[in-house]
Amino acid sequence: MQRKSLLKSVIAAGILAFGGLAASAAPVTFTFNASSGLTTTDVLSGLGVTVSAWTFNGAGSDTKTLAVAPGSSVTFKANGLGEKLTASDTNETINGSGATLREALRFNFTAAVKLMSITVTRLAGSGSLGGGLVFVGGTGSVTPGAGDTTFTSATGVPSVVHSFTNPAYQGMDLAIGARAGGNFLITSITVDKLPPVTPVPVPAAGLMLGSLVVLPLLRRKQRRAA
Repeated sequence: MQRKSLLKSVIAAGILAFGGLAASAAPVTFTFNASSGLTTTDVLSGLGVTVSAWTFNGAGSDTKTLAVAPGSSVTFKANGLGEKLTASDTNETINGSGATLREALRFNFTAAVKLMSITVTRLAGSGSLGGGLVFVGGTGSVTPGAGDTTFTSATGVPSVVHSFTNPAYQGMDLAIGARAGGNFLITSITVDKLPPVTPVPVPAAGLMLGSLVVLPLLRRKQRRAA
Protein backbone atom coordinates (compact mmCIF):
# COMPACT_ATOMS: atom_id res chain seq x y z
CA MET A 1 0.00 0.00 0.00
CA GLN A 2 2.81 2.38 0.87
CA ARG A 3 4.47 1.67 -2.44
CA LYS A 4 1.29 2.31 -4.44
CA SER A 5 0.66 5.53 -2.56
CA LEU A 6 4.19 6.76 -3.23
CA LEU A 7 3.94 5.87 -6.92
CA LYS A 8 0.71 7.86 -7.20
CA SER A 9 2.39 10.85 -5.54
CA VAL A 10 5.33 10.67 -7.94
CA ILE A 11 3.04 10.52 -11.00
CA ALA A 12 0.93 13.44 -9.72
CA ALA A 13 4.06 15.51 -9.09
CA GLY A 14 5.30 14.79 -12.61
CA ILE A 15 2.03 15.93 -14.13
CA LEU A 16 2.07 19.17 -12.14
CA ALA A 17 5.71 19.81 -13.00
CA PHE A 18 5.64 19.12 -16.72
CA GLY A 19 2.01 19.13 -17.78
CA GLY A 20 1.27 21.62 -20.53
CA LEU A 21 4.90 22.59 -21.20
CA ALA A 22 5.12 20.56 -24.41
CA ALA A 23 1.72 21.65 -25.68
CA SER A 24 1.73 24.22 -28.45
CA ALA A 25 -1.07 26.72 -28.88
CA ALA A 26 -3.11 26.73 -32.06
CA PRO A 27 -2.08 29.34 -34.67
CA VAL A 28 -3.89 32.69 -34.42
CA THR A 29 -4.72 34.73 -37.53
CA PHE A 30 -5.36 38.46 -37.37
CA THR A 31 -7.20 39.74 -40.47
CA PHE A 32 -7.06 43.45 -41.22
CA ASN A 33 -9.54 45.51 -43.22
CA ALA A 34 -11.31 48.86 -43.26
CA SER A 35 -13.09 48.13 -39.97
CA SER A 36 -10.00 46.99 -38.06
CA GLY A 37 -8.54 49.00 -35.22
CA LEU A 38 -4.98 49.70 -34.12
CA THR A 39 -5.46 47.20 -31.29
CA THR A 40 -7.10 43.82 -31.86
CA THR A 41 -7.61 40.87 -29.51
CA ASP A 42 -8.32 37.27 -30.50
CA VAL A 43 -11.21 36.06 -28.34
CA LEU A 44 -10.27 32.37 -28.17
CA SER A 45 -6.58 32.72 -27.33
CA GLY A 46 -6.71 36.07 -25.54
CA LEU A 47 -3.74 37.19 -27.65
CA GLY A 48 -3.72 40.88 -28.54
CA VAL A 49 -1.75 42.93 -31.06
CA THR A 50 -1.21 46.66 -31.54
CA VAL A 51 -0.12 48.01 -34.93
CA SER A 52 1.88 51.22 -35.41
CA ALA A 53 3.52 53.04 -38.33
CA TRP A 54 7.33 53.02 -38.52
CA THR A 55 10.15 53.67 -40.95
CA PHE A 56 13.64 52.29 -41.45
CA ASN A 57 16.76 53.36 -43.29
CA GLY A 58 16.88 51.65 -46.66
CA ALA A 59 20.46 52.32 -47.66
CA GLY A 60 23.70 51.12 -46.14
CA SER A 61 24.52 47.89 -44.35
CA ASP A 62 22.25 45.05 -43.29
CA THR A 63 21.74 46.72 -39.93
CA LYS A 64 18.66 48.95 -40.09
CA THR A 65 17.36 51.56 -37.70
CA LEU A 66 13.64 51.31 -37.01
CA ALA A 67 12.04 54.50 -35.80
CA VAL A 68 8.71 56.30 -35.53
CA ALA A 69 8.25 58.91 -38.25
CA PRO A 70 6.45 62.04 -37.01
CA GLY A 71 3.21 62.41 -38.93
CA SER A 72 3.11 58.82 -40.16
CA SER A 73 -0.03 56.75 -39.67
CA VAL A 74 -1.51 53.31 -40.30
CA THR A 75 -4.13 53.20 -43.07
CA PHE A 76 -6.99 50.71 -43.14
CA LYS A 77 -8.10 49.63 -46.60
CA ALA A 78 -10.71 47.05 -47.57
CA ASN A 79 -7.97 44.48 -48.22
CA GLY A 80 -5.33 45.27 -45.63
CA LEU A 81 -3.10 47.64 -43.71
CA GLY A 82 -0.98 50.31 -45.34
CA GLU A 83 0.93 53.39 -44.23
CA LYS A 84 0.96 57.10 -44.89
CA LEU A 85 4.38 58.56 -44.27
CA THR A 86 2.98 62.08 -44.04
CA ALA A 87 -0.45 63.66 -44.14
CA SER A 88 0.07 64.51 -47.82
CA ASP A 89 1.19 60.97 -48.78
CA THR A 90 -1.21 59.71 -51.46
CA ASN A 91 0.27 56.20 -51.60
CA GLU A 92 -1.42 54.38 -48.74
CA THR A 93 0.45 51.10 -49.18
CA ILE A 94 3.62 49.97 -47.41
CA ASN A 95 6.24 50.99 -49.93
CA GLY A 96 9.98 51.08 -50.30
CA SER A 97 10.32 53.77 -52.91
CA GLY A 98 12.42 56.03 -50.73
CA ALA A 99 16.17 55.83 -51.26
CA THR A 100 17.00 56.26 -47.58
CA LEU A 101 13.64 56.02 -45.79
CA ARG A 102 11.21 53.15 -46.27
CA GLU A 103 7.97 52.18 -44.58
CA ALA A 104 7.30 49.42 -42.05
CA LEU A 105 4.48 48.37 -39.75
CA ARG A 106 5.25 47.23 -36.22
CA PHE A 107 3.17 44.49 -34.55
CA ASN A 108 3.42 44.48 -30.77
CA PHE A 109 1.84 41.37 -29.20
CA THR A 110 0.70 40.84 -25.62
CA ALA A 111 2.65 37.55 -25.43
CA ALA A 112 5.61 35.98 -27.19
CA VAL A 113 4.75 34.52 -30.60
CA LYS A 114 6.36 32.80 -33.56
CA LEU A 115 5.62 34.26 -36.99
CA MET A 116 3.99 31.61 -39.21
CA SER A 117 2.77 33.48 -42.32
CA ILE A 118 1.51 36.75 -43.74
CA THR A 119 -0.85 37.57 -46.60
CA VAL A 120 0.09 40.63 -48.62
CA THR A 121 -2.08 42.31 -51.26
CA ARG A 122 -1.29 44.72 -54.07
CA LEU A 123 -3.69 47.51 -54.86
CA ALA A 124 -4.66 47.85 -58.51
CA GLY A 125 -2.49 50.46 -60.16
CA SER A 126 -0.16 50.72 -57.17
CA GLY A 127 2.82 48.85 -58.51
CA SER A 128 4.10 45.39 -57.64
CA LEU A 129 4.19 43.45 -54.40
CA GLY A 130 7.95 43.61 -54.58
CA GLY A 131 9.34 42.20 -51.37
CA GLY A 132 9.64 42.77 -47.67
CA LEU A 133 11.83 42.36 -44.63
CA VAL A 134 10.93 41.01 -41.21
CA PHE A 135 12.56 42.60 -38.18
CA VAL A 136 12.58 41.15 -34.69
CA GLY A 137 12.39 43.93 -32.13
CA GLY A 138 10.85 47.34 -32.33
CA THR A 139 13.30 50.17 -31.94
CA GLY A 140 16.91 51.05 -32.54
CA SER A 141 19.38 49.17 -34.72
CA VAL A 142 18.14 45.72 -35.71
CA THR A 143 19.12 43.21 -38.37
CA PRO A 144 16.39 41.85 -40.65
CA GLY A 145 16.08 38.07 -40.71
CA ALA A 146 17.78 36.20 -43.52
CA GLY A 147 16.65 33.44 -45.84
CA ASP A 148 12.90 33.50 -46.25
CA THR A 149 12.19 37.19 -45.79
CA THR A 150 11.46 38.07 -49.41
CA PHE A 151 7.89 37.68 -50.66
CA THR A 152 7.12 38.31 -54.30
CA SER A 153 4.19 37.88 -56.66
CA ALA A 154 3.90 37.01 -60.31
CA THR A 155 2.60 39.68 -62.67
CA GLY A 156 -1.16 39.99 -62.44
CA VAL A 157 -1.47 38.21 -59.08
CA PRO A 158 -2.98 40.66 -56.58
CA SER A 159 -2.06 38.82 -53.37
CA VAL A 160 0.24 36.15 -52.01
CA VAL A 161 0.59 34.15 -48.79
CA HIS A 162 4.15 33.85 -47.52
CA SER A 163 5.01 31.22 -44.91
CA PHE A 164 8.04 31.60 -42.65
CA THR A 165 10.26 28.79 -41.42
CA ASN A 166 13.02 30.83 -39.78
CA PRO A 167 12.80 30.16 -36.01
CA ALA A 168 14.38 33.56 -35.35
CA TYR A 169 11.07 35.31 -35.98
CA GLN A 170 9.94 34.98 -32.37
CA GLY A 171 9.11 37.55 -29.72
CA MET A 172 6.52 40.08 -28.63
CA ASP A 173 7.69 42.65 -31.16
CA LEU A 174 7.86 42.11 -34.94
CA ALA A 175 8.05 44.60 -37.80
CA ILE A 176 7.45 44.10 -41.53
CA GLY A 177 8.89 46.61 -43.98
CA ALA A 178 9.10 47.09 -47.74
CA ARG A 179 12.29 46.38 -49.65
CA ALA A 180 13.26 48.58 -52.60
CA GLY A 181 10.35 48.51 -55.03
CA GLY A 182 8.01 46.87 -52.55
CA ASN A 183 4.46 48.17 -52.58
CA PHE A 184 1.78 46.20 -50.72
CA LEU A 185 -0.85 45.96 -48.00
CA ILE A 186 -0.74 43.46 -45.14
CA THR A 187 -4.05 41.60 -45.29
CA SER A 188 -3.43 39.14 -42.46
CA ILE A 189 -0.75 37.83 -40.16
CA THR A 190 -0.69 34.36 -38.58
CA VAL A 191 1.31 33.65 -35.44
CA ASP A 192 1.73 30.79 -32.99
CA LYS A 193 1.46 31.83 -29.36
CA LEU A 194 4.46 30.38 -27.57
CA PRO A 195 3.80 28.52 -24.29
CA PRO A 196 5.30 30.16 -21.21
CA VAL A 197 8.45 28.58 -19.84
CA THR A 198 7.49 27.26 -16.41
CA PRO A 199 10.28 25.98 -14.13
CA VAL A 200 9.81 22.66 -12.35
CA PRO A 201 8.47 23.38 -8.83
CA VAL A 202 11.11 22.64 -6.20
CA PRO A 203 8.88 20.35 -4.06
CA ALA A 204 7.88 18.29 -7.10
CA ALA A 205 11.45 18.04 -8.32
CA GLY A 206 12.60 16.97 -4.86
CA LEU A 207 9.88 14.35 -4.63
CA MET A 208 10.79 12.94 -8.03
CA LEU A 209 14.46 12.70 -7.09
CA GLY A 210 13.63 11.30 -3.68
CA SER A 211 11.61 8.49 -5.24
CA LEU A 212 14.77 7.20 -6.90
CA VAL A 213 16.06 6.47 -3.41
CA VAL A 214 12.84 5.49 -1.62
CA LEU A 215 11.50 2.97 -4.17
CA PRO A 216 14.60 0.69 -4.06
CA LEU A 217 14.45 0.74 -0.24
CA LEU A 218 10.80 -0.32 -0.32
CA ARG A 219 11.58 -3.20 -2.66
CA ARG A 220 14.43 -4.33 -0.39
CA LYS A 221 12.15 -4.18 2.65
CA GLN A 222 9.51 -6.26 0.90
CA ARG A 223 12.06 -8.93 -0.07
CA ARG A 224 13.24 -9.19 3.54
CA ALA A 225 9.67 -9.52 4.81
CA ALA A 226 9.02 -12.33 2.35
